[in-house]
Amino acid sequence: MEPDFRTRAVVVPLDPSSSQEQVLRSYCGSARFAYNWAINTVQENLNVKARECKDGVAQEDLTKFCWHPHKLTPLWNAHKDEVAPWHRYVHHARFSQWGHACGNRPEEL
Repeated sequence: MEPDFRTRAVVVPLDPSSSQEQVLRSYCGSARFAYNWAINTVQENLNVKARECKDGVAQEDLTKFCWHPHKLTPLWNAHKDEVAPWHRYVHHARFSQWGHACGNRPEEL
């Protein structure tokens, strides 16, 4: 039997100043950019594995890739200067938000 509970939400209107709005947009955009980068990276790997399967590569020889945030983060850190040169102007925690969104995925694909 499922517990009897009700989910509620509170809407809090924001009235940021111009500079606060700029920071909010920067943080949200940075988190979204990193999330999209992670999703694209995972999708590219899935495409490689699909081609390998189609070409008859043995299961044990398929490309290994872990999409757990603790594995994707070092990969992001290695590529962020190239794909997001503006990352130095945004707090690094904004880029880790994608990990929460991608975190409930299988360890190895």
